[in-house]
Amino acid sequence: MKMSPCNKTPVYSLYLPHHCIHRPESTTTSLRVAFNGTSKTSSGLSLNDVMHQGLNLQQDLLSLIITWRQYQYAYTADIEKMFRQILIHEEDQRYQRIIWRNSPTETLQEYQLATVTYGTKAAPFLAMMVLKQLAKDEGHKYQESPAAKVLQEYFYMEDLISGSHDLASAKKLQSDLKNLLKAGGFNLRKWSANTPCLLEGVSTANTNQQTYDFKTEISTKTLGLQWLTQSDQLTIDLKIDLSTSKLTKRSLLSNISKLYDPVGFLTPVSTKLKLLFQKIWQYDLKWDDEIPHEIQVDWTKIKEDIKNISQIRIPRWLKSNKNDVIILHGFSDASMNAYACAIYCKIVREKQEGSKNISVVLVTAKSRLVPPKKKISLPRLELCATLLLSKLMKKVKSCLADYNIKMFGWRDSTAVLGWLQGDPKRWNVFVANRVAKITEVLPSECWRYVKSQDNPADCASRGISTKQLHRHQLWWRGPAWLSYSDDDNVKKITYTTDEEVKTIKQHKNYKRQSKKLSSTYKARSLEKISAIYKSITKQGQIANYYL
Repeated sequence: MKMSPCNKTPVYSLYLPHHCIHRPESTTTSLRVAFNGTSKTSSGLSLNDVMHQGLNLQQDLLSLIITWRQYQYAYTADIEKMFRQILIHEEDQRYQRIIWRNSPTETLQEYQLATVTYGTKAAPFLAMMVLKQLAKDEGHKYQESPAAKVLQEYFYMEDLISGSHDLASAKKLQSDLKNLLKAGGFNLRKWSANTPCLLEGVSTANTNQQTYDFKTEISTKTLGLQWLTQSDQLTIDLKIDLSTSKLTKRSLLSNISKLYDPVGFLTPVSTKLKLLFQKIWQYDLKWDDEIPHEIQVDWTKIKEDIKNISQIRIPRWLKSNKNDVIILHGFSDASMNAYACAIYCKIVREKQEGSKNISVVLVTAKSRLVPPKKKISLPRLELCATLLLSKLMKKVKSCLADYNIKMFGWRDSTAVLGWLQGDPKRWNVFVANRVAKITEVLPSECWRYVKSQDNPADCASRGISTKQLHRHQLWWRGPAWLSYSDDDNVKKITYTTDEEVKTIKQHKNYKRQSKKLSSTYKARSLEKISAIYKSITKQGQIANYYL
């Protein structure tokens, strides 16, 4: 920030309104300034209205977290005041003017911000573009290290989330990242890690001292999740409004939205919350109208149930190493209200004595509500759930690209299995399009049948309570037989739908009729040949040619 120049001739400029934000949970800047780039000017337009947003250069949160979970040694950090380290062109600084004084006793002064500013539309693009350019400019100095790749792909704005399979590689990557960012004038700070060795000589998340004390269980916020570094577990901290004040459509949505679960660990609970809010749309309510009594009763029960949701702890590490065999097992299910899917990572590790160590971990899950006014048959909803699963499987596979991965899909719907095993061209447009997309990711030979009682996605499509979810082994570990079954030798059964059976019969009848017509045609052709040609030799030559 610098004083605005005193220009005698008028120049185009813009003054940004600003206010303070108090964040008591912040370990560094509990009080910060927020700038409003959407404030309208005398022209009727704001700075953000005329500013180009730029491309979204960030990885999605789900991909970052899944990739991070594969590493035994993990850490997080952030870039100190990242936006404030990036200068903007001097000609553009006049569009970021502010009125400021350091104390109430001083006279108001005009300043202009010389760096990328929070609240402007292009700020995320500019910040990420600078990091990627830094990786290109300085990455050649770290050819034997993944530091440049991590800088390009594993930052979510200023937040680093990464790790390594072994301690030596993790420490080397940590050092290279600090030096690489230092070359661009950036400082990595607020380090958190699941081992004290990675916190020696760095600024930690809870203190600026050079050491990190693990005497108590420290919780670090990691892209919406709480990471308990001492036990290396993930949890979700939900702070809902427990007051008994008037419950409106707006306040209910506000409370439900506080359950931020980017990975989908709590999908069975979030489905229940979504279904509750969907009921409100049956009533003609405005946002500040009080919701009906029956929905308030349901919300009171759910609110009491989910207030202890932070007690659910999920292992961060997938228990995978570089040489392990990884098999992804995906399950999907649908009800008339919602459909869902869940993906499990089965890690097979060979022991020295020839035996195998097998572990199964929930990787991610997702659910979708069924539009209440749109009538869709259950088999079609089951197919939509399968499509949702295939998309999620593709994403998980790309996140674990360092492994040689096998994938299997499990369904308790024989109708869907019949569609998947048939030729998509035989089905109607709705089914054919979805079958084609599904089999691009998971071919028909990768699909298996699972009993409904062994399908973990069942609870996610219907919704269950937090108390039930806490001890729901089917959800957290998948079916018990998944831990000891031989995936390559699972019996594959061929399924046919009623529509396919009808098509097959029509095809057989067509072949039978074609054969009859062909025989009749051949007989008539021979009669014509014998009538035209009197020579037996000639008749034989022509008959052989046609037959």
